[in-house]
Amino acid sequence: MLHRKQYKKHTLQRLAEQGCMSMLNSKIAYTYSTGAYMGYRVICERHNLKQFCNTMMEAKAVQIQHKREGCLESEIKKPGQR
Repeated sequence: MLHRKQYKKHTLQRLAEQGCMSMLNSKIAYTYSTGAYMGYRVICERHNLKQFCNTMMEAKAVQIQHKREGCLESEIKKPGQR
């Protein structure tokens, strides 16, 4: 069994072999190698809204739609935020 650092290094090497070099230069590589969720969450505790979005633009669209319905309390959480 590989240690955590060795596992990450092994995963990044495997990505490089598959031709994902552009991914290695971004912050996404760490998230991808650890298996954490990528994406954004739109949360409004007042209306019990918890929606997962893949991109920031999609999350903003959901937030704008929620604002049109009259609520200004929704917020966008980035990956890794709690």
